[in-house]
Amino acid sequence: MTELSPSPKSNQTLLSRPLMASMSINWEQVLYILFILIAIITRFWALGDRVMSHDESLHTQFSYQFYDGQGFSHTPLMHGPLLFHITAVSYWLFGDNDLTARIPIALLGVILVALPYFLRRWLGREGALVTSFIFLASPFLTY
Repeated sequence: MTELSPSPKSNQTLLSRPLMASMSINWEQVLYILFILIAIITRFWALGDRVMSHDESLHTQFSYQFYDGQGFSHTPLMHGPLLFHITAVSYWLFGDNDLTARIPIALLGVILVALPYFLRRWLGREGALVTSFIFLASPFLTY
């Protein structure tokens, strides 16, 4: 019985191909990468330098109490518990200060700019790009 030798193409694995040959980036993906990089810069630039607003101070106070082991009790007058929990995790990971209180919100702001890429099927290519740009440039969402 003779063995058939495999064709050269079937022997190629992901690691045996040149890296640039396996990457194909089009103009749309370049724009999303640019939007995400700008979002990272605009969301994290001088993040801990501003004075906290009234709402932020309430969130950080209750998050700190949760982080400090004093517990957390949700009241309908406040937002849902997710914000308090992720801020407490940020305190646990990076310490407790104004910068670390804002890291979870800044990360979610960057994710919001990237999200339309995954909704292209429903928004269309151009609609998703415009949505991503609006999320990036909106002063309301940036603040």
